[in-house]
Amino acid sequence: MNKKFFLFTYGCQMNEFDSEVIRQLLSQQGYVEAKHEMDADYLILNTCSIRENAVTRIIGRINELQKYRKLNPGLKIAVGGCVTQHDGEKFAKKVVGIDLVFGTSNFYRLPEFFLQLESSNPSLVCLADSSSPIPDALPFNTKSRHPAFL
Repeated sequence: MNKKFFLFTYGCQMNEFDSEVIRQLLSQQGYVEAKHEMDADYLILNTCSIRENAVTRIIGRINELQKYRKLNPGLKIAVGGCVTQHDGEKFAKKVVGIDLVFGTSNFYRLPEFFLQLESSNPSLVCLADSSSPIPDALPFNTKSRHPAFL
C-alpha cells in the first residue's frame, strides 16, 4: 500500500511553488496525496517566517496535529521552509513531536529523508547550507490557470 502525505503551505508564493514541486516529487516516488490530514502517513508543513507570529502559529499547528498519532502511531511530521532554514536545530529542540526538519535548499530530498525515517532514524534534522545546489531538473507541472509566480 502506498504511503500518503498531506501538505500544509504557509506564507509566500515561493512556498506555493516549492509545495507543488514537493507534491510532484513525492508522487513520482509512489506517495499519494491524502484528501484529509487524518488519513496521511506524513504531514508536511512548508513554512514561512516573514511575519512575526508565523512561528507561533506553526508551533500551535504542530501541537494540534499530534492528535493524529493516536489514529496512526506511525505518523511522521515533517517541517521545512524558511522557519526551519533559519533556526532548524533550535526549532527541532524547542518543538516536541517533529520527526523531520528540512531546509529550503534540500526539500527535493524529502523522498530520501522519508526512507531514512522508515528504516531506522526516529527523527532527523536535515539542513543544507545556502551554498548547496538545488537540481535544475525539479518537476513542476501546475494545474493552475496562472502558471507563473511573480
